[in-house]
Amino acid sequence: ALSSIPALGMLTADTETLVQRGDTLAALLKEHAPTERFYVGSDNAFAGGGALPGVEIPTVVVRWTPASLSTDRAVEKLRQTDPPVIARIHDDAICFDLRTLRPDEFEELASAVEEVLVDTEDEGEEDSGDISLPVM
Repeated sequence: ALSSIPALGMLTADTETLVQRGDTLAALLKEHAPTERFYVGSDNAFAGGGALPGVEIPTVVVRWTPASLSTDRAVEKLRQTDPPVIARIHDDAICFDLRTLRPDEFEELASAVEEVLVDTEDEGEEDSGDISLPVM
């Protein structure tokens, strides 16, 4: 059942496996976004409703505190990528939970983060032609 039902595999993954996946994901994210900071840490996840409402499960996350935009704006932009990336914010960092990510999704996630950062750079480069004058 653990291999055929993804949710069971995610819920029962051991911490050592999650840390290894976290190290792999953090390294990949750093390749795609070398100016950003990503680090692996512990956190708590929730299984959701049904049989386990409100039950905390220890998990491992890759945390990202964006250097060039707010965490709220980065999460908003991640949701606009294709495919959309849904992440949570905890302690002003974006958390990618290794219990909810499969290794075959890491490359897409890293590309989405890179896309968010490139879009942010492009936003800053737009010139409206307006002249800014000091207020006296």
